[in-house]
Amino acid sequence: MKNLSFRQLRIFESAARLSSFARAAAEMHLSAPAISMQMKDLEEDLGMPLFAKRGRGLVLTSAGEYFLVYARRVLIALKETEDMMLKLKGMEIGTLNIGLVSTAKYIAPHLLARFRLEHPGIKLVIHVRNRDQLIGLLREAAIDVASWASRRKTSTFGLRPLPTTRMPLSARLTILWHRKERSTWPSSIPRRS
Repeated sequence: MKNLSFRQLRIFESAARLSSFARAAAEMHLSAPAISMQMKDLEEDLGMPLFAKRGRGLVLTSAGEYFLVYARRVLIALKETEDMMLKLKGMEIGTLNIGLVSTAKYIAPHLLARFRLEHPGIKLVIHVRNRDQLIGLLREAAIDVASWASRRKTSTFGLRPLPTTRMPLSARLTILWHRKERSTWPSSIPRRS
């Protein structure tokens, strides 16, 4: 395993989780042939197959199942190391899951760019969904922030604290883009305590 790279581990974990080289390629912003080639190189380096084809998808071989356990351990250790180095630099770290409706593309880039400048240690993950799906994701705590428009006539951008311990940020915000003079908590979303 002298040629094993962290990139191969990330690709392997993604392909194993998604059961598809094509979906792993999309997730990692690579081409499917690049994913296939990396996995072929990894299997040759290990001397055994990690994946088997089943129908239109992939399944892990026994060796692949074991390798996945250890690959995840290595990736977790690498992430923890990276986070600790950022903490030692005095940076906030974590992931902020943001839910947006497609119409937010006009305002969100400016807000997110400013947020990234002020919080470079926070990874932003964008989930584009419709309003009802965003409400569901908020209820499930799958996203930390949501933005959407309502049918009212005037428009403001409201911020509301959201207490949760799921993410190590000093302040939690739920952004509700609604059309009203002052920010109010929508009755359709239960408050979290």
